[in-house]
Amino acid sequence: MRSFAGKTIQAITLGTQEFRLEANLPDAAILTNALTDNYLKLRLRGNHAPNQWLQARITGTEDGELVGRPEPASRDAAQELNMRPTA
Repeated sequence: MRSFAGKTIQAITLGTQEFRLEANLPDAAILTNALTDNYLKLRLRGNHAPNQWLQARITGTEDGELVGRPEPASRDAAQELNMRPTA
């Protein structure tokens, strides 16, 4: 999993958030759970609505899960990600 550090990947947000106060985070943080496009668990900085595809920059790993932050995407890219067909 460490090979993902520094890479930008696609992920879909889930409907759960965590409030964390941790040594490796500068302040208390809200983390939104997400899954990458290849089904890896991701903790994403910030409070994000569920079922949204977005780009995430991976900053590390923690407890066997990826940790990252959202990356700004162009309007066209954001529309394309959120228009994926659902199962």
